[in-house]
Amino acid sequence: AKVQDYADQRDIPGVAVTSLLSPHLQFGEIGPRQVWVATRAAIAAGDVPSGPGEKFLAEVGWREFNASILFHRPDITTANFRADFDAFPWNQDDAAFQAWTRGETGYPIVDAGLRELWATGYMHNRVRMIVASFLIKHLLIDWRLGEAWFWDTLVDADAGSNPANWQWVAGCGADAAPYFRVFNPQLQGEKFDPHLHQAVMEQPSTEVAAGGVLQFLQAGYELMGRLIRPAMVAVAAKGSTAPGSGEPAAAANPYAGHGGDSDGSGGAVDIKS
Repeated sequence: AKVQDYADQRDIPGVAVTSLLSPHLQFGEIGPRQVWVATRAAIAAGDVPSGPGEKFLAEVGWREFNASILFHRPDITTANFRADFDAFPWNQDDAAFQAWTRGETGYPIVDAGLRELWATGYMHNRVRMIVASFLIKHLLIDWRLGEAWFWDTLVDADAGSNPANWQWVAGCGADAAPYFRVFNPQLQGEKFDPHLHQAVMEQPSTEVAAGGVLQFLQAGYELMGRLIRPAMVAVAAKGSTAPGSGEPAAAANPYAGHGGDSDGSGGAVDIKS
């Protein structure tokens, strides 16, 4: 049922049509080829209409495109894919960045998405693009700070997709959106989420339960008809709050323990599905 509605409703945050497979792909519990073959079989059997099925596969393909970028450019977590952006004069504004991480910008869809991220470890893909555009194009803050925050908070953080998609939004990546393209947060909210995640917006950010990330993972496993493994719980729970605070951990240094280091790890703006 999800795939059948995917093409028409994938951009609407309040409708549950996305696959939620991204954390399972990230942790290697299912492979992209398995997703591809299963979807192709469903299309061939007539269980899934061709249009929505092909759109879903295109988004899986986008994830693999990002993986190929990472293979050829393992420095994309810290370096602009297009070097002509290296001299861009980013705004150094710690207060604005902290307000963004806490979902306290004053723009409902931006704040709802960032609070959802902290509560659950997940954010709808359309909202990921909106909050990324807001940080880069409105606040003029370096995309690497946002990429590092996503890496620290997303349960589906992926080494290729996170930096590649942040660079896509910034305009400095491969096949990037033009640097002058801006996601208007007001119009995007009115178009894709007229209710503005009201339940999330009414909940003070300081009261968001850090354990929400585990609830999200459990729900994902139930969709797959499987039980959550203790090892994955441990990974998800690690670093979920600043010590003794219940508050989001600060991300002042985007490179500390992060994807540009020798371990080659990175983050994710989603498999875009």
